[in-house]
Amino acid sequence: MQRQDRKSLLAATTRQGLRWAALLLLGISGFTSCYASNVVALEDRDVKSREDQAQWKPAEAESIPGLYRSGTIEGESAASLLKLFYYFHDDGSYTAAALVGSNPPSFQVLSGQWEFKGGKLLLGEDASPATLEEFEDMLRLSTEQGKVVLYRDEIR
Repeated sequence: MQRQDRKSLLAATTRQGLRWAALLLLGISGFTSCYASNVVALEDRDVKSREDQAQWKPAEAESIPGLYRSGTIEGESAASLLKLFYYFHDDGSYTAAALVGSNPPSFQVLSGQWEFKGGKLLLGEDASPATLEEFEDMLRLSTEQGKVVLYRDEIR
């Protein structure tokens, strides 16, 4: 074979090999791709947080004592509250710290007495009662102004 023929044959073989490689990659990617969105049921397409999936039930007084940190904060307070921490002591006292989104953010602290009756949590005499629900290591406090989900934490 002449040198020019070898180059042409090599170039043709290389082009053909690249075409096959491209087709092979397209074929493999077709088998490993994600499901089309119409395959997944409409109600299963949203990302659901643990809080959204919780089976909330009315809380009991024994569930309250402990240290908590906030998860979701909804309602009027959500615009200014970045994070909440509560410690409920079993003697009826509590202390709390709120990270407020001022510039720069700062902590505000509060202490007082808590009381639980009729499914409502009262944080001091002047506070509005909050409906209290629980699920596993979470408490959810709800008022007309909004909701906050608290996660049980531990002191180390």
